[in-house]
Amino acid sequence: MSLLARLSGTIRHFTPTPTFLSVFPTTLLATLSQQRFYRRHTYETLSHPHGTGRSVQTTGDRATQAYFRLRDVVQESKLREIVRAQDRFERSTDKRRRKRKEKEWKAYMRVVKKRVAVAFDLKNRTTTAKRLYDDI
Repeated sequence: MSLLARLSGTIRHFTPTPTFLSVFPTTLLATLSQQRFYRRHTYETLSHPHGTGRSVQTTGDRATQAYFRLRDVVQESKLREIVRAQDRFERSTDKRRRKRKEKEWKAYMRVVKKRVAVAFDLKNRTTTAKRLYDDI
């Protein structure tokens, strides 16, 4: 079964409509809206111009753009990682080890980003200094 077929149930986002509310009780709707096993994707808001939540609007002539937007939403929501993690049981010790490694990797990447920013600042400062003192 392909990944897209497995995710097809999780990608759809239903907005409550009067018919939807009449079929399901409000407590069930509240429970459904509270179960979030994914990281909220980083569009401007949840109702961005291209869709709502994790759904993406599609027009007939722009299916490729909608596919790429959906791919970005799936990547930002970490859906592939979640599905892969739910395929097999993970022991608590393995989970702790994985979480610790992820935390250490994030800290390492923060340091790398900071050092790269410092290097670019030094480079820009050097080029600015050369440009200012060209006549000396």
